[in-house]
Amino acid sequence: AKRASMVTQPPSADAARVLDALTRVYGFDAAQARACVDELGANATVQMCVDALLDGGAQDRGGPALGLVRCAHVREDGMVDIDALSAPRACGDGEACGARRELWTCLSCGTSGCGRYARGCMLAHSASHAACVALSWEDLSVWCYSCKSYVTHEVLERYRERAEALKFRGAGSSA
Repeated sequence: AKRASMVTQPPSADAARVLDALTRVYGFDAAQARACVDELGANATVQMCVDALLDGGAQDRGGPALGLVRCAHVREDGMVDIDALSAPRACGDGEACGARRELWTCLSCGTSGCGRYARGCMLAHSASHAACVALSWEDLSVWCYSCKSYVTHEVLERYRERAEALKFRGAGSSA
């Protein structure tokens, strides 16, 4: 009897472009990137693959932020008081896991937690908050967990300015 051999098909031109971006631009492991593209199929995009790889625990080595969009979850009446915003010292200010890197603050409720590159406490927090929009204290970017994207909005600029003042000019500064 003939045995069927497993033959790996070469990627399509679109898949090859996605694979190139995942490995060369973002620095993902080539085997993980290929498996992700294969799993997501012909309509796989760089954004879809980056999200899937990061959600699966893969590590990247940088690359540009993807998907900067204007977000409907950012509403001036649904944000914490800007004057109450403070830079956390640790995840949950020591009450949660205690991570001191990759810290985020939920702008919807003010809770601070660590990001996916630490222990993922902010990701867990977002599961219980329908509109978790969080500010990164590393680079002052804002991520919407509902949209699964970095976001921009005129309201956020005041929060970024306040965070910048707190981070670089001290806790007593005001924007």
